[in-house]
Amino acid sequence: FEVAYDRLLKESKVDLSFSGSTVIGCYFNNNRLVCANVGDSRAILGRCKSGGSWETVALSDDHKPSIPKEAERIKRMRGRVEAFKD
Repeated sequence: FEVAYDRLLKESKVDLSFSGSTVIGCYFNNNRLVCANVGDSRAILGRCKSGGSWETVALSDDHKPSIPKEAERIKRMRGRVEAFKD
């Protein structure tokens, strides 16, 4: 991800000033599913229940400043939350 960011800065004309990030990464490790996310991506697992019906299991939470908990986390980390003014 750092390489992609560095290349965008150096090799493109994309203005990254107001750009965001979003990514989901999931992998199995010793029969354990590990999931990490950035931004407003969401990972959901489909699981077959007994009887043949399906249920969904959320594996991640969105990182959006419109969610109060996330806005507070951003502010605690010395970030800011404000509307984009064009």
